[in-house]
Amino acid sequence: MARIVLDVGLPLDVVDSDALPLPSVSGFEAPDVSLLGVIISHPHQDHYGLAYRLPSETRCLIGEAARSILLAADVFTPASASFENVTLLKDREPITLGPFTITPFLVDHSAYDAYAILVEAEGKRLFYSGDLRAHGRKGRLFERLVHDPPGSVDVLIMEGTTIGRQAQAFPTEAALEPPTGTAPPATEAGQAGRTPGRSASTRNGGNTPRISSLGRARRDHEGCRGVRARRSRPGRRRDRVPPRCRLSRALRFTAPAAGRLPAGG
Repeated sequence: MARIVLDVGLPLDVVDSDALPLPSVSGFEAPDVSLLGVIISHPHQDHYGLAYRLPSETRCLIGEAARSILLAADVFTPASASFENVTLLKDREPITLGPFTITPFLVDHSAYDAYAILVEAEGKRLFYSGDLRAHGRKGRLFERLVHDPPGSVDVLIMEGTTIGRQAQAFPTEAALEPPTGTAPPATEAGQAGRTPGRSASTRNGGNTPRISSLGRARRDHEGCRGVRARRSRPGRRRDRVPPRCRLSRALRFTAPAAGRLPAGG
């Protein structure tokens, strides 16, 4: 019987990932042709952290930008991952894998290039939300999913990070930044904006929306106009960046199209 796996994460409280027994899934310890693929919904360790222990020929389905982020992280941390047999996920573009039709839906999350996944097979439809939110820089993706969801779903697997918490409103990334010309707010980004000289923040490097908020706050408060996260082209003159805007300058990274907000999203 053909099978696929949705995420192969490392529990957040595990110290030694090598000593953790793999889930009892045929194809994890040794190759099994019935395991057609493992879908990595986004580049957070609790969703991909055990993938490095799977047989190298295992097909992994992952977003292009997510794959690039994990490859780049290999220089800095052993928590990265690389995949030899890859099928790239693209927003709302179906993939056929044996009897399965897999359709990724780009979602708003603190991890760049995150997807919810629709799986169809034998007339049944399963929808896996992955991790998603509505208050990030791509909150419109959440609204798009609410207004244009996959229909006739038989099984829903839903993320539940905040289930059981008391009702609380989460500030948007924009709310963490000071409006141009105003005093920085009492937030992490606001602190970065009003601190003289260099600022430091302990932050998951994969949380690009928050890093962007820190850079924007710094730029706006110090008057560093025209500094923004964008591609650097070979031979192109770099913007002149004031010394106090090093964080904004560091935000120049390659942003593959897979992670951009889709037209109309």
